[in-house]
Amino acid sequence: QLAGWLARRLLDSGELDLLVWISAQSWDAILTRYAQAAAEVIGADPADPEQAAQAFLAHLTATTERWLIVLDDLADPKDLDGWWPPRTPTGRVVVTTRRRDAALAGHGRLLAVDVFTPEEAHAYLAAKFRDQPHRLEQADELVKDLGRLPVALAQAAAYIADRDLTCAQYRSRFAAHPLAQLAPDTWPDEYARPVAVSLMLSVDLANQLEPAGLAGPLLTVLSLLDPNGIPIDLLTSNPIVTYLARTAGRAGDAEQARDALTCLTRLNLATTTDVGDPTAIGQSLIRVHALVQRAAREDTRPPPSPAPRALPPMRSHLALGGAGHLPRADPARQHRCPACKRRKPPLASARP
Repeated sequence: QLAGWLARRLLDSGELDLLVWISAQSWDAILTRYAQAAAEVIGADPADPEQAAQAFLAHLTATTERWLIVLDDLADPKDLDGWWPPRTPTGRVVVTTRRRDAALAGHGRLLAVDVFTPEEAHAYLAAKFRDQPHRLEQADELVKDLGRLPVALAQAAAYIADRDLTCAQYRSRFAAHPLAQLAPDTWPDEYARPVAVSLMLSVDLANQLEPAGLAGPLLTVLSLLDPNGIPIDLLTSNPIVTYLARTAGRAGDAEQARDALTCLTRLNLATTTDVGDPTAIGQSLIRVHALVQRAAREDTRPPPSPAPRALPPMRSHLALGGAGHLPRADPARQHRCPACKRRKPPLASARP
């Protein structure tokens, strides 16, 4: 929303000669959009995206035009290695991302965008329904339900308008239906995905960070606890460490559990407080937004399969029933052999 607001303000005030908006969800998407911009701006041939992208960045370096490049929803900072727009007196770059990787700090000022204040959230809904004030029934209660999360408020406002509802009626549906069923017909305010989908894509990205496969299961545990604060020492408790190890299908320890938490914080799916934080009551806490917790609880995708275990040698199968229980070696009946039918019990589910 802030990136869109800035782009509109600069355009309306005549302070921009060139605006390029890039959906930065992959390296391919970034280069493809650079190549398209090169074709539109300098007539480059987009058939070779890398060469065209390099030509576009070179143009930005040399031009005196006032330009703004918005890299929206950057999924992985590594995708911009070697492809950051140049720093020039007339150029601006805005990157929006859920990531908090240290690598981003070397490319400009990091601005953390928190949830709306109660006043901002109410003003947002009031502006959306300026000409339909009857829709604002129980607006303040809806703001609390959604935890003042901007993307959730944007989706709710669009859904309310699409379905001809009031905030009170939306609250009833919000309480009765999964988040995935409350998606509007069109995405508002530059958002490209429903809130539940956006959050779970972030979980997928966190799960790919090392130690791989632990962030998602950890979030499953955290989604069942108090969103206002979870003692960070809980991560090192034996039940949590054991659960994460069984889910990943490999040995684990407290160090890996803590690293899994950093995967969540790097994707802004969780935050941590210091002992000195006045709200932490003398201990370090983990906080997870209530809507992130709900999206994790409602995620119905099967958990990632742990690494398969090696089958025991055939000798073990033959010893199970004793020689008297073995069928005769009849090729026509071999498929009925109890040893062949025997299967290992499944591992415990990753979901509690």
